[in-house]
Amino acid sequence: AYYLFNHVRSRVVAWKDPIASYSGSGYQVAQSLFAIGTGSWFGMGLFQGQPDTIPVASSDFIFSAICEEMGLIFGLCMTLVCVSCYVMFLNIAMQLRNMFYKLVALGLGTCYIFQVFLNIGGVTKFIPSTGVTLPLVSYGGSSILSTLIMFAIIQGLYILREDERILKEKRRKGYEQREAEERLKREREKRQMSRRERKEADRQDKRREKKKRARNKEFARVTYIFVALFIAMMGYISYFNVVKSRDIISSPYNKRQDSYADRVIRGKILDRNGNVLAQTNVAEDGTETREYPYNNIFAHVVGYTAQGKSGLESVSNFELLTSNAFFVDKLKNEFQDKKNQGDNVVTTLDTNLQEAAYDALGSNKGAVVVMDPSTGKILAMVSKPDFDPNTVSQNWNELSTSEDSVLLNRATQGQYAPGSTFKLVTTLEFMRENADFDSYSYNCTGSIESGDVTIHCYGGHVHGQVTLRDSLAYSCNTSFSNIGRSLNADTYKDTAQELLFNKKLPSVLPYSKSQFTLTSSDTEAERMMTAMGQGKTQVSPYHMALITSAIANGGTLMKPYLVDSVTNNAGSVIEKTKPEKYKDLMTSKEAAQLKDYMTAVTDYGTASVLGGQNYTAAGKTGTAEYSSDKEKDHSWFVGIANVDNPELVISVIIEQADGSAKAVNIAKKVFDAYYQ
Repeated sequence: AYYLFNHVRSRVVAWKDPIASYSGSGYQVAQSLFAIGTGSWFGMGLFQGQPDTIPVASSDFIFSAICEEMGLIFGLCMTLVCVSCYVMFLNIAMQLRNMFYKLVALGLGTCYIFQVFLNIGGVTKFIPSTGVTLPLVSYGGSSILSTLIMFAIIQGLYILREDERILKEKRRKGYEQREAEERLKREREKRQMSRRERKEADRQDKRREKKKRARNKEFARVTYIFVALFIAMMGYISYFNVVKSRDIISSPYNKRQDSYADRVIRGKILDRNGNVLAQTNVAEDGTETREYPYNNIFAHVVGYTAQGKSGLESVSNFELLTSNAFFVDKLKNEFQDKKNQGDNVVTTLDTNLQEAAYDALGSNKGAVVVMDPSTGKILAMVSKPDFDPNTVSQNWNELSTSEDSVLLNRATQGQYAPGSTFKLVTTLEFMRENADFDSYSYNCTGSIESGDVTIHCYGGHVHGQVTLRDSLAYSCNTSFSNIGRSLNADTYKDTAQELLFNKKLPSVLPYSKSQFTLTSSDTEAERMMTAMGQGKTQVSPYHMALITSAIANGGTLMKPYLVDSVTNNAGSVIEKTKPEKYKDLMTSKEAAQLKDYMTAVTDYGTASVLGGQNYTAAGKTGTAEYSSDKEKDHSWFVGIANVDNPELVISVIIEQADGSAKAVNIAKKVFDAYYQ
């Protein structure tokens, strides 16, 4: 069915990840999960939910609407009532003597419980949604009528069972007398039988008794199957509420969160040192205004709350509108009809680094991402052009229609040719394909040809005889083009995908998936262009920061995060994020070798401006052409500070630098600010 019918495929897609397909087939299931998660165990209370936001809430998704207002405990109890009803139907079936009646009762009972399972399982994402109603609970005409007919038939069979019971009671005495006489007769016959014949008669008696006992075994097995299914489904629902519901509720698509603002004053967003990045000011008349003290500096990463939400304001919306204040204070506010103070979100962002990156980028378009490779903490994230989140409402029309895509977070959503920073990936693949990579040697003459395609080194430089280390240090295009045409396209793609190209990235903020499209059917020229970072490859500054972080951290990428902790208004920690490993992108030996090559870039290569500082650095520069005009390019840099014990990694891009600005200089200013 999945391969034959489109509607089945769309429902399976919605079941796998309803949030990812929210604008399409996942909308109904997502709204259902929002309602169930918001209601939690005890519900929002009668008339306190938002059933109107749930599609077809009166029929297909009635269970979700009930759980939102009455709670999951009520929903699970209702499920148990349905299961007990089914068990009663099966009990009736097993006590009927007529096989036809037994099968009718079994069939009708199975239809009933299967419909219940399909409905509840579908709306809770235990199974793909099927669109059936919940018997005797959902509003509807034919559904209710057919269920009532089903119940009426089973009720008739129950009455028939009672009649059979009375008749059976009347016959029981005569039956017992005949059974006793038959038993005595068989005993007398056995005495006259040989030993072998007696054994055969005993076996026949046992088979007769076993057949009587086995008559209802098939019915019992059906009961066990459905009881097991419902136990598994109820376990999943409980697991969802305890483990998964927080992530679902926190989705920016969940508009129910905004209803919390009626009872809670939105909490603060703080940097790692306690500096306020966003707060809500309350006037004497109760009017609330969201304030961003640093104006444009944290615009994209912190976000805004006017005209929708973005950034951390969206990601941490649930936490900011949840109050874990002391219960006495909450009780006092309840009696005084006052709002409770929401919890505060303490971020990993460092204001000093953020300001340094913001100032260093200046009036250029582009982005800067700074991370701690050993923990995954994101310390700074700047995107330009920017905006003032304090005036989003007033300037919305201008911002939303800007040709410069002012609202776009270029750090995570920007897509660029990686330029020579991609030579790190090419180097890794070359190392994997060639055990003697350190003996690589190439004579750079400043250009290389493949068919009618000619590739030049940047600025027409002729690097002469170069090793692999020199090739990376000088960013020699011809050497890497030479390497590219020798690589296996299939394993090259595998390496790129291990580094998360064409894959999901670990990010709480919206991002664009990086693309690596090279295949074995592509031309030699395309392989050469890809190897030097041009071609069709696309990547974001954030993704390049992740790759650099893995190199700095011995091949292991720590899961990046922006929220360090959540505290209540008194400063008590409610939640604390612990650093955790995300994935090994490469071996420690490979990472150490790449880091060594990156050190050559700063020692005597294209990033020598970082040499001779009061800190050590390693990195890779990049120039990515974005036009047929060779003078038009973006400037890239990815780097590591304090090479032996990395403390920072940085990824910088300057859009349309066109040779007038260098990303490595921005990185230097950020490193200088950190180590001053």
